[in-house]
Amino acid sequence: MKFRRNLFARLNAGLAAVFMLIVIIYWLSHRQTTEVIQREIRQSNLQKLQLMKSDMDFKIEQMVSFSMILLNDSTVRQFASIPIDRMSYDQMVIRRAIQDKIVFQENISPQWKSSFAVYSTFNRDMLAAEFSSYDEEELRKNVTVHWTLRPDRKGGRSFYKYISDSIMHAGDPKDASVIIEAAFPESNIRTLLNQEALHGRGETLLYDPATGDWISSGGADEELTTSILSQLARKVDRQTGETFHYALDSGEGKYAVTGVRSATLGWYIVDCTPLKEAMKPLGKANAFFYTVLVGLFALTLLMSFALHRNVLTPLKKLIGGLRSVQFGDYGVRLKWESDYQFSFVFERFNDMTRRIRELIEHVLMEQLRAKDAYVKQLQAQINPHFLYNCLGFIINMTEMQNSKAVVAMAHRLSDYYRYMTRTDVGTVTLREELELVRNYLDIQQMRFPRLDYDIDVAPEAEALDVPRLIVQPIVENAIVHGVARSARPASIRIAGGTEGKRVWLTVRDNGRGLDEQRLFRLQQTLQLQEEPEVGYGLWNTAQRLRMAFGDEAELTVAQAAEGGVVVRLEWTNGSAKSAETAERRRQE
Repeated sequence: MKFRRNLFARLNAGLAAVFMLIVIIYWLSHRQTTEVIQREIRQSNLQKLQLMKSDMDFKIEQMVSFSMILLNDSTVRQFASIPIDRMSYDQMVIRRAIQDKIVFQENISPQWKSSFAVYSTFNRDMLAAEFSSYDEEELRKNVTVHWTLRPDRKGGRSFYKYISDSIMHAGDPKDASVIIEAAFPESNIRTLLNQEALHGRGETLLYDPATGDWISSGGADEELTTSILSQLARKVDRQTGETFHYALDSGEGKYAVTGVRSATLGWYIVDCTPLKEAMKPLGKANAFFYTVLVGLFALTLLMSFALHRNVLTPLKKLIGGLRSVQFGDYGVRLKWESDYQFSFVFERFNDMTRRIRELIEHVLMEQLRAKDAYVKQLQAQINPHFLYNCLGFIINMTEMQNSKAVVAMAHRLSDYYRYMTRTDVGTVTLREELELVRNYLDIQQMRFPRLDYDIDVAPEAEALDVPRLIVQPIVENAIVHGVARSARPASIRIAGGTEGKRVWLTVRDNGRGLDEQRLFRLQQTLQLQEEPEVGYGLWNTAQRLRMAFGDEAELTVAQAAEGGVVVRLEWTNGSAKSAETAERRRQE
């Protein structure tokens, strides 16, 4: 019977299910409470913003109403339609009367600064409280029937709106005889936002969804304002409606963002309220609940342990011993007390692991001897392949009476077999292996004068140990199946280095390459455990690489950028030395 099916496991599972059910119920209750609190915060913020919006819209509508009154004023009509010399007494009286009305209106509310100007397109004249300069080009450029924010004459920014006695087609002021300019500075909005900031925590700003422009209070948190603006462009849609709300998660915590659209400006008043303070009491309740829950859980575990200590402890030891055996540790031994109820089981377990270890050591030695014979067989299968090519070249050069090529090939072949006959050494340094590759490529250059090669391997990689003949078969494969069948200049590039504990080596050619189907079949062949029918050379090298460096070593094949094939060998640094040590011990 498995341990998970006994009474102790069932009891613990039942207790865990009860605790889990309690946590789930409390979590659902907590989520509902959180939603209610956040909904109340949104409603409160919405009411606050509605009052602020109403106050701002009322003051702006007052400005529009005065502009309409000013538009229909008789003195304004006279100023706009009767051609009178500006220096005449009547004209001065009219201008003075209009200026008095404008000044009076501008000084009605000290908290809300405003300015008005009257344009007469007929007389090409302009009248305001502080200046009088008519510029038709500037008027044509800036005139709009909606409130717009742009730079003003004092170096700041102001909202402007123009009201005329007729419809201005395409914004042409010539279509109207009189135009009233109403404006208020950006500082009015900042004053409202600063007043709102004094009564709350967080940020309040005015945002234009059409242009992305915004106005914040004087003491605004730049980081929080940036977080708000980064999401407003996505969250606020012009078709959204009069209000919106969403949750903002910034680096300082979570915030409730609420917005109300101003009917006069078309901008949104946006408020960002931190939820941390509002949720603090709920957080304390959560901490108290989880503290009590943890205490109950600890008490339950203590009682459960006290009830089953005579069964749980030996079973844990036995299960731990079995898991050690499962992961290959057959030297594990279980200790017990003299009056232990499980002493017989532990004694039989120790006897079993001792017998298994002796059997495995015996089988392992047999496998190591078989593996050693298999490696030597794989190396022996590589040698004839290269020898046949060299002998074929010597025969051809002899028939062509090219004695220099024959002598050079003989010397190269002699050096090659001097290296090959060192059967007493299973591993060499990568530098020695690359010298063999250079010797081999020199021979191939005799056969193919169009062949060019380059070897660029880091010195720290060259000093590492590798199995003999691990690189040469790949280079030979690149020449025979790659560049030898191409009429263009052939190139072989060998590169290598280290990346941390990993060592890599690539052999790249510019031959005809492989199509996708043949490349896929070759990649599948390299993963086979048994000897394949095709792709034997690379499979042979891959098998020897894994035998030397373990399963982490890999050989991959891919298309090269210059049109050929690139073969990459990669293994973990240090494995070769261990492999050589193990081999020497087997030979001893």
